[in-house]
Amino acid sequence: MQISENFQQTCRNGEKGFSIIEVLIAIAIFAIGGTAIIHMQMTAMQGTSSALGITEASFAHSSEIERLLGLDYSHADLAPGDHQKPFESATLTFINSYKVNFIQTPGSAGGGFKEIFLTTNWTKGVKAQKIEGQFLKLN
Repeated sequence: MQISENFQQTCRNGEKGFSIIEVLIAIAIFAIGGTAIIHMQMTAMQGTSSALGITEASFAHSSEIERLLGLDYSHADLAPGDHQKPFESATLTFINSYKVNFIQTPGSAGGGFKEIFLTTNWTKGVKAQKIEGQFLKLN
């Protein structure tokens, strides 16, 4: 039992085990590390939630663009002026606001195109966010 004898010789006054100070220091180190891990996890969850909102807003925005581009040129939703259309996802409600301007092509009788400014708004918690875009609808 050479190992056991060496161990007993290295202990202070023949005592075995850890002192209370060593235990408290170890607990403090683990507590600091645990707190850091919890904070990192919470930050990661907030980032994931924010990314989900942006992804859903991008989908709402592109869906409205596709819907407007698919409409007949003379459809009421493409009349010049301001329009709004809500869009609901599984977790958020979006408001697609858009403004349609008719632009006359010089030298053409009644010809031209419609310029559409689309804004998708949503609120995540207390923070209001938006995505904006502009596109043309040709006749």
